[in-house]
Amino acid sequence: MDEVFNNETSYIAWNSSVDLHSDCTQDASENKPEEWALVVVYVITFLVGVLGNILVCFAVYRNKDLQTHTNILIVNLAVADLTVIVVLLPSALIVDVTDTWLFGGAMCKISIAIGTMCITVSILTLCAISIERWYAICQPFGFNSNIQRARITIAAIWAVSICVALPEFLAFTVIPYRPDTIFRTICYPALWEQKTMMIFQICQLVSLYFLPLVLIACVYTHISVTNFGRSSARRSLFVAAAGKPELGDPWFVTK
Repeated sequence: MDEVFNNETSYIAWNSSVDLHSDCTQDASENKPEEWALVVVYVITFLVGVLGNILVCFAVYRNKDLQTHTNILIVNLAVADLTVIVVLLPSALIVDVTDTWLFGGAMCKISIAIGTMCITVSILTLCAISIERWYAICQPFGFNSNIQRARITIAAIWAVSICVALPEFLAFTVIPYRPDTIFRTICYPALWEQKTMMIFQICQLVSLYFLPLVLIACVYTHISVTNFGRSSARRSLFVAAAGKPELGDPWFVTK
């Protein structure tokens, strides 16, 4: 709170010495071509992402045959992606174009928390899908796949994701990053020390990227090895069942 108060008092001092209006109009008049290209990319990504994820959810909702354990998890993945696109993509575009955060401290906390939460949901859902596929292929008689199990898995995923996003929700706030104007602000974890932020980000990187990557790679590698072994066993059984050709067989040719 003392830091916020000090910032506010320094803003008052800046107001008396800096022409903020001319600074803003000067920056706003600089329309660079790459910014328009960035806007086009964002709009295309927004439209394609919204349409694609809505179609996934609609297809599974309307077709009862598609409402399987795996497809329910895929719908959960689509919901997380759709939330990121709808909530975060517009604000990200405005921040990239204006180089400032315009949505206040509350939205700073909410947007960062939603982003971390949905990314965690996507990663954990991919892990759950890979584990479900491993059970279905490698342990087909030891796993009961049903909708109720999928709902429990999804509830656990969202609960864990909320817990992961909570520290950033508490730490992030809006701070100025230029001393000559109050209109240049960023959403930043200013309530943490630099060392604390670095440790947290390393823990996030390991737990949300490296470990899931290793898990998914190991699971699908084992699935591939299992499928290859079963294919080889079926070929061996087929050759053994066919037996050796006899002289009376019409397709037996001797030289």
